Amino acid sequence: MKRKYLGLGMVVIIALTLSACNFGSTPAPPENTPASTEIPVMESAEGEHQDSDTDAEEMESTEEPAEAETATAETAPETAPINPEELWAANGCANCHGENRQGSAAPPLLPTTLTKEAAIYIKTITEGRGRMPIFGEKMSQDEIAALVEWLKTTTP
Repeated sequence: MKRKYLGLGMVVIIALTLSACNFGSTPAPPENTPASTEIPVMESAEGEHQDSDTDAEEMESTEEPAEAETATAETAPETAPINPEELWAANGCANCHGENRQGSAAPPLLPTTLTKEAAIYIKTITEGRGRMPIFGEKMSQDEIAALVEWLKTTTP
């Protein structure tokens, strides 16, 4: 009698273990894979079935990556040149620094007054300082650098 229960217990344990491991079931598709994962079957000239995935992999491995990079580079749109005067107007810089950059509620921004390295002014515009607002969230670093270069070299 003990053997009968022992055998039955072993069967139950094996069944539970196999079900916990999903033995014999089809694995779930990865999350980024479409629900339908059927593999199309192609016939060769001899009438044998072949998986199209194998053919696709062979085709992909012979493709040169340089061609794909070249095509991407050729179709990428060119960026418009940065216009510092438009940035000055669009961001309301004149509200504090004056229409002619002579200063009013904030210091003047003229080539004669901006005598420090450009990096200092870029940091001030990017991170803000005192009452100066943060513009690093509104403008790119290239735009800020172009604006500083314009302020340091152009007299209104």
